[in-house]
Amino acid sequence: MHDDVPEEAWPSTCMPLAPDAPAQNPREEVWLKGQNVLRNNLMQPNTLARVQQCFVAFLSSLSFNASKFDWYYP
Repeated sequence: MHDDVPEEAWPSTCMPLAPDAPAQNPREEVWLKGQNVLRNNLMQPNTLARVQQCFVAFLSSLSFNASKFDWYYP
């Protein structure tokens, strides 16, 4: 597809991430942190709406500056 274009000029690059490995994959690290927030903040049985509200609050407070991003993107 990009035979005549050097890799540096490609508009995007796909990089494989380690599946289900929070130690290597930033996406999995975010999901693991979200699960822990839900476990710590929802001690009693709750409605799906409350779980969603808690998870949205967690996502809104995230700062995406994990050092693991540097592993995949210079």
